[in-house]
Amino acid sequence: MNGEDAITRISRRLSEGDEGDGVAHLMSADNTLGRAVETLDLLDLAGRVDFMHMAAFESDGFYKPADPDNGWDTRQVEIKAYGVFATGGTDADAIRHWMQAAARQARLFEDLRRAEALLHHKGLVPREDMCAACKLILAEGRETAQRNMAAAMLKALGRAA
Repeated sequence: MNGEDAITRISRRLSEGDEGDGVAHLMSADNTLGRAVETLDLLDLAGRVDFMHMAAFESDGFYKPADPDNGWDTRQVEIKAYGVFATGGTDADAIRHWMQAAARQARLFEDLRRAEALLHHKGLVPREDMCAACKLILAEGRETAQRNMAAAMLKALGRAA
C-alpha cells in the first residue's frame, strides 16, 4: 500500500472527506490514540458516537452535543477524549475532526517512540539518523531524562564532527 502506515492512510482519507472503509492495522499497543482512530475507522456513525462517548468518559473528557435552542451555546458538537479536543457542526464532523487531530498525535507518538528507541540503540546508528532522533526528542519529548540524554548525544556528536 505505497509505504503508508494505517494512521497516515486513514488521516489522508479523512482529510479528503472519506468516512472510512474499515482499514485497520494496529500499531504499538501503548498508542491509545492510534488504536482509537483505527477502531473508529471501522465503525459507522452510530458506533463512532457511542465509542466517542465512552472514550470521553474513560479519559475524563466530554462529549457535548450542540444545543441550537440555547442562545449561549456554541451550536457546535464538542469532544475531548484522551487529551484531544475537536469541534464540528454535526456529530460526524466533530468525530472526523477529532480523528484527524488524534491521528496527528498518534503519528507523533510513534515517531517519538522510534526516536527514543534509536537513542537507546546499542549498535551503530548513522549520524544523520541519530541527530534527527535527538532533535525530535528535544522538540517534542515528554520525559526530562530523555531530553537530557538527547541533548548530551547531540553535544557529543557536535564535538565529534
